[in-house]
Parts: sequence; structure tokens; C-alpha cells
Amino acid sequence: ISCVGELGEKAECAIRFLIELSKYLKQRGHPVKAIELVGGSLISGIWEALEDSEGHDKKTYVANRTDSGAAVKRLCDRLERLGHEAEAVPVALALELEPGPLYCFGGPVALSRFCSNRQLSGPVGLNLDVAHWALLSKIDPAELTPQDILRIRHAHISDSSNGHFSDTLPNTCHQSYE
Repeated sequence: ISCVGELGEKAECAIRFLIELSKYLKQRGHPVKAIELVGGSLISGIWEALEDSEGHDKKTYVANRTDSGAAVKRLCDRLERLGHEAEAVPVALALELEPGPLYCFGGPVALSRFCSNRQLSGPVGLNLDVAHWALLSKIDPAELTPQDILRIRHAHISDSSNGHFSDTLPNTCHQSYE
């Protein structure tokens, strides 16, 4: 969704499809509440290198990275448009922070930038992936503002070996574990 040109447009169409699918499912009694979106890619193209890399018997590929500020802006612009459509269903668009050098939404700076964007409201918010936030990105929950916390639309935790095992919306778990 952060990609330039046709790739970004295709991503936007795919999310529109998921919004329509959510509407269809809700009309049939399914309790769908959120669509998880992976933090925008910084990759703007991949191409095969002209020569095989030295010492390797496999082909070498090169990935072009785009500017993270421009990618975050494209991401937010598209989410703003899609947010209006999601609000009508209603279904949340929950952007998941993806740590690492391949994503524009991968750390505390991007999180702060996203949360301070006043254009994004309503159903557009964050997916709180505990492992990505706390373990990989070193985000300290004590440093989150109340406005940041209010942006959380969905959360999940992972057991790290078997994938996701617990998806939930904020304020929907009422069981006490004391």
C-alpha cells in the first residue's frame, strides 16, 4: 500500500476487496471487526543483477529501497481514503508495525509519525503485535501517549513457534487472570 504507481494501486484495490468482503460477512452474521495490514514496504523494485555474485552459485538480486518518509506519506494518504470506506461497514483497518529495513512502518519514529497524523481517524489505527512492538522494536509502553493508545484497533500475540494464537480487540477481554 506504500508502493508507487501500479503496485500501490493494486494494494489499494486488494484492501477495498477485503473491506467489501467484511461487509458481506457481517451481513451474514460474522463478527469481523478488523483487517490487519502489514506495515508498508520500502521496496520499490527487485531486479536480477547482471552477473552472478562472486563465490555463490545462485543468482544475485538487487532490491531498490524508497525513501521512508515518502513511503509513510503514501501509506497514510491511501489509508485516509480507505478509512472512509471501512467506516461505512464498519470495520477497522489495523496497521501492524513490521520491524526491519524492508518496511516504512517499523519502529518508534514511524509509530509516532503515524499516530500524530490528524488525517487518519475513525477505523484507521494500529494492530498491536506484542512481539513486534516490545521485543523487536523496543517500544516502551510507558512512552506511549494516550492518543497513541487510542489508535490501537486490534491486537494479537504470538507464541513465536506456531504463529498467532490469540487475536482480540481492545477492551473485549473481560476475564480476570488473578
